[in-house]
Amino acid sequence: MEQVSHRVPLIDGVATVSGRLSFAATLLAGPVADRATDPAAGQASAILAGDLIAAGVPTTLTGDMRPALWDKFLMAATIGAVAPAFGLKVGQVLGHPQASALLREAMAEVERIAAALGIELPPDCIYEKLDFIGRFPPDVTSSLQRDLEAGRPSEFVHLSGAIPRFARQADLPCPATDEILARLRARGLQPD
Repeated sequence: MEQVSHRVPLIDGVATVSGRLSFAATLLAGPVADRATDPAAGQASAILAGDLIAAGVPTTLTGDMRPALWDKFLMAATIGAVAPAFGLKVGQVLGHPQASALLREAMAEVERIAAALGIELPPDCIYEKLDFIGRFPPDVTSSLQRDLEAGRPSEFVHLSGAIPRFARQADLPCPATDEILARLRARGLQPD
């Protein structure tokens, strides 16, 4: 494969590379949250996409990164808090009826919030996340879970703790997240 000859800084960008012997790239540029993207970032993304294509790498340039970020957020913000809320490992959540139901409710809640904020998630994103989680070995934990249970600083405020803030912004309730927070506190965990 041809080597790309120059480096391009990406501001407000996410690059996803996947594959085995060959790979494809999806470059995401555009607004993050409620702030505009520096026009130079879009230009840099376009240059990088052109270089990857010229090097033979199938590449897609997407102008709005919010759906991809929220797709990832939907899983990280929910499973990372549901597992410790029940005292389970991430890999055990789907086998526990109450935890599994709450996880599904929380994911649907995040999906509704995203839609209310004008962010369209893939129609099967919850199914894909549940399928992915279902393949975890039973002893798998998330970094958020490990930090919460060890009393260490965590990204909770930016993940699970962000759901109520986004819900307020969308003028929606978030009862599943409220229940998760109550369960975490009842277990003596300090998510805030």
